[in-house]
Amino acid sequence: MGNSNQDKVIYGIVYNEANHLRKVTLFDCSSLFNMNFSSEHPLTKYKCQYFIDGMHLESKKTKSFYKICADFSNLYDWKPAGIIKQSLFYSKKKESSNNPEKITIEAKTKDNWELPVEIEDGFKIILYGSINYNSAPNYETVNLSQKTLFRIESNSNQSISDFLIKLNLFKQFISLGTLSDISYRKIWLYDKQNYQEFKNGVKSENAVYLYYRYWGNEIDIKKKRHSNSIFSYSDIENEYANLIKKWFKTDANFIPIREHLIESISYKKLFTSKDFLILIQAIEGYHTRFMNKGKSDLKNRLSDLVENKFKDIKIINEISPSDIEIIKDSRHYYSHLFISKTKIADGVELFQLSIKLRSLLICCVLSLIGFDNQKINELLTKNLR
Repeated sequence: MGNSNQDKVIYGIVYNEANHLRKVTLFDCSSLFNMNFSSEHPLTKYKCQYFIDGMHLESKKTKSFYKICADFSNLYDWKPAGIIKQSLFYSKKKESSNNPEKITIEAKTKDNWELPVEIEDGFKIILYGSINYNSAPNYETVNLSQKTLFRIESNSNQSISDFLIKLNLFKQFISLGTLSDISYRKIWLYDKQNYQEFKNGVKSENAVYLYYRYWGNEIDIKKKRHSNSIFSYSDIENEYANLIKKWFKTDANFIPIREHLIESISYKKLFTSKDFLILIQAIEGYHTRFMNKGKSDLKNRLSDLVENKFKDIKIINEISPSDIEIIKDSRHYYSHLFISKTKIADGVELFQLSIKLRSLLICCVLSLIGFDNQKINELLTKNLR
């Protein structure tokens, strides 16, 4: 039989129809062929990067959609929906138990809320809270839930790729706030031409669901120590609109700094010198791009940030002159692998220095998106203990 059962990989697009003739599209997919001894036809398994449930699409760059919605892990914890209200009533009798005499749960659909922010290029991002209610016909069971969700709307049709760029930027913003990886629970899009019209003329839009492979690690915020977050929505409520606009701004100088910070936040099973170098590169890049474009060595750039730019921030005062000296020498060693006669940090010491550097990089990024030193100090003193 030779190579007849060898796996064959094909990259491209696959169209199919699932249950109830629902159209599906698979992008960036590969097929694995295996021998099927019970039939003359081989079995084919598909793996794909993107799975579109609800329509056939020519390309990820086809501009078909005007709105995308997402349910993120931990978004509710960052900004609770706060629509459902619960009240417990206890009897005043001394002999009564600790159990409440009456429980009331109240939820009004009019209390659904939205926080829209206009960003560049005709996009609007909207953080919103909603409730979901369903019950059995005889009220044997009643389910009432609330969620904080996120959506992006555009004045013109956009592609999946266009929307995902914006969606991932918001995910990164929440990752910064919570200092953790955030994952998608569900993503769905809307096409104005894809709807169902009822006899009374009312049109109901059909959602198209998107599933794609997320290369990351979700960490439940409830399992994290509170000290490992920077800010929640309540911490930045008054500044939220301006902060999010600056975060979404496509400034070529800011983008690599932002990306390096998010990379340093991402969960890793093993710390290495590469994680240390990512932080150093971003901090040096920040100083070069936004403070001093002239020639200067790493020691002077770090000293300028610690002793001048962020001298009023308590956690940055923990970076000593001797730390800066070791960081400088360690950076040269791990970048160029020179034989060094000076002290080089490794192991636990390198990790501890990286924690300090990450705090410094956080200050750099928060400063870029509009926080002043007083607010940065307040947030980091409160949350990064």
